[in-house]
Amino acid sequence: MRKRFPGPFEARASADTGPVQERVLAKHAGLGWVGKNTLLLNQKMGSWLFLGTILTDLELMPTVESRDSLPADLCGSCTRCIEACPTDALVDPYVMDARRCIAYLTIELRGAIPMEFREQMGNHVFGCDICQDVCPWNRKSPPTEVKEFQPRGADDAKRSLYRPDLEWLVNLSEEEYREVFRGSAMKRAKWRGILRNACNALGNAGVRRGTEGGERIVATLARLATSDEETISESAQWALARIK
Repeated sequence: MRKRFPGPFEARASADTGPVQERVLAKHAGLGWVGKNTLLLNQKMGSWLFLGTILTDLELMPTVESRDSLPADLCGSCTRCIEACPTDALVDPYVMDARRCIAYLTIELRGAIPMEFREQMGNHVFGCDICQDVCPWNRKSPPTEVKEFQPRGADDAKRSLYRPDLEWLVNLSEEEYREVFRGSAMKRAKWRGILRNACNALGNAGVRRGTEGGERIVATLARLATSDEETISESAQWALARIK
């Protein structure tokens, strides 16, 4: 922008970090339509995309001049996202109750996860993409080769952040957590949040008593059940009760 537009101007760029309604702006910028899962959908990329914004005081000519030229809503009669949501967060087409969304429950919520959602959350530890996984528009979404978007530790099954090992996660100390997630958006959930979520996932994982791995996990959960962090101790106690 500095090269293209002469003269002084102010600008600020962000992607999911600023107080901006990116999806609404993207729709009116002609990038796609807001689907029944409340995400922006693009005909070529589906919803697997990042929305970057630049706020500026430059006077720029709009590329979309009227509401009539906006991309059409191509969700049609499909309701797969609504039907697939485990916690019924999509209460109506285009309407989400964020308090029920697994992404909110695992990332933004502080404190205990409401009992009514714990079992439905399955093994989710950070976020949820079920409503995107089932969307037909994502079938041909092109995968990225950009290195920064690849999962960390993919060459180490025990420490990979792609489908991470739950036993490893639940044993992370606060210092180890800070090291592993340095510079990652996953720090948004905080250490106690990640352990809370890992305990919840273990409670849903079908852990078996009497096996070597099962006994290790039970011992870890028993230790966490005495934690001074109430959120962690309560979640560990719930997981232990599920295993027993």
